[in-house]
Order: sequence, then structure tokens, then C-alpha cells
Amino acid sequence: MNTAMSVELRLMRTFVAVAEELHYRRAADRLNTTQSAVSLRIQELERQLGTKLLERTRRAVALTASGRVVHLEGKELLARADQLVRRARAMQEGRSGVITIGTIGAVTLEVLPNFIQVARATGSELDFKFVEMGGRDQLEALRRGQIDIGFVRSEARSPGLSFKSVHTEPVICLLPSDHRLAARTEISISELEGEPVVNLARERDPAAHDFYMSLYRAAGFEPLIAHEASELPTILFAVSSLGCVSIGPQSWRALQRDGVKLMPIANPAPCITTQMVWNSSACKPACKMLIEAFS
Repeated sequence: MNTAMSVELRLMRTFVAVAEELHYRRAADRLNTTQSAVSLRIQELERQLGTKLLERTRRAVALTASGRVVHLEGKELLARADQLVRRARAMQEGRSGVITIGTIGAVTLEVLPNFIQVARATGSELDFKFVEMGGRDQLEALRRGQIDIGFVRSEARSPGLSFKSVHTEPVICLLPSDHRLAARTEISISELEGEPVVNLARERDPAAHDFYMSLYRAAGFEPLIAHEASELPTILFAVSSLGCVSIGPQSWRALQRDGVKLMPIANPAPCITTQMVWNSSACKPACKMLIEAFS
């Protein structure tokens, strides 16, 4: 902010203090200056504006009609100036700007809300842009600089990118509400052998797809894949209307649907981890701050 603008703002800040205190000494105390300095600043502001702002007697200070208008406009001017200074400093310190985030659908249920809460708690003035894309696409977008931060499944790895585990949750089973196992309080994955399965499409999220397939195989069978889906609503549709079963993260509980029973898996329940991923060689200062703050 240049010197001339600083002087003008100082004059206006002094006038606003006097207009609110209606007392020169109290305004001087508030501004940590002298009463004579306050008086000189008011005179200078009145000279520049060409109008009288205050009526002053030995016992009282009152605003003129012009003073009332300048007081209201002056407060707004000072607020905008203060905001400009904050945003400029935040930008210089890496606490301002636009952060583009790639996300798989399930992350929006728990992980992403927590991430935004942490971001706001840092005092940053960041704006966020969200792009929903599969894990593989996020990794490529990070390499190209199209996104700043991604959220992918734990098994994903890629040279040149950095990963940080930020959320681990149990895997649950999705059953049609009239399924033979729906009355149970928990089931094992092995009990899904022979059932038509709807699974997350590999081209959408290879790490999650491969992880779920490994759970079926670890239970001793090759799943009967009836459908593959790229989005959770399609998986819920296949379960509720087509009689399929599925497995997925516990956070899916946030999206209830008629005709679908969400069932815990018997201990030891497998868990799936979400990781934050970023390009270390092209990481904005604001991103570094958020990555350090979020765990």
C-alpha cells in the first residue's frame, strides 16, 4: 500500500474513531496517539473533503449531516482496506488462492468435510475447486498440474508423487433388504460366494477395485461379477433393484437407500485407507500448509 493511500486511511481511521467515541481524548487513546494529533487529522480531512464533519464545543462533539454520511462510508472503506491487506498478506504467505482438489466419490462423505474444516481452522483464505475423478485420473492430473491435491485409495502408488494416509475405515457389505442374510447382525465375506456381485469398475479406481477383489479371493472364492459401476448411486441401484451384493467403505452408510441393507463384516473386519496425494515438485505453499495440518 503506497504512502499517500496510507495517509488517507489514517485520516479516515481517525475520523471514524472520533465519530464513534464523540470525544477527542478517548479517540486519541483508542488510536494510541495524542489529542492534538487527532485534531490536526480531522482538520486535514475536512480540508480535503471541503466540508465540516464535526461540531465541537467545550462539552460535546457531534456529527454534522456530512459527518454522518462520511462515517458510514468511511467504516466500509476501512473494512475493505483491512480485507485487502489481509488477503495480500495471505497470498504472500501462501494462505490464499485457489486449490484444485481431485476426489473419488466416497471421500466427499467424511474425509473431504474434515479436510475443509482443518483448512478453515488454519486461518487461511483459500478457495477450493473440486473435480470428481477416479484414482488413476487423479495421478495423471497431478503430473500435468491440473489439480493440486488428490484423494485416492491406499494401494495406489506412482513415481514422483507423494502420499499420506489420512483416513482408515472398516469395509462393510451391501445386501438387498430382502436378502437371505439381511436379518443377520454381521456376516463374513465368505458367505457371499455364489452371489451376483456389483463391483467398482477398475478403470474408475484401480486400487479400490483390486482391493475389493483381493478380499473376495482371500475369503476363498472368485466373485461372480454381474456388474461393474463407476459411481456409488449405480452400485446402490444394482443392490436394491438387481439383487446384487457388494462391499465398500463404512462411510457409504451416509447414503442410505430403500431396498439396501448395510451390514458389518465379522471381526476381524478388513479396512480400507484413503490417502492424500500431491506432486512434491510442483506443490503450492498453501498446499504444503494444508498437507502438514491434515492427518
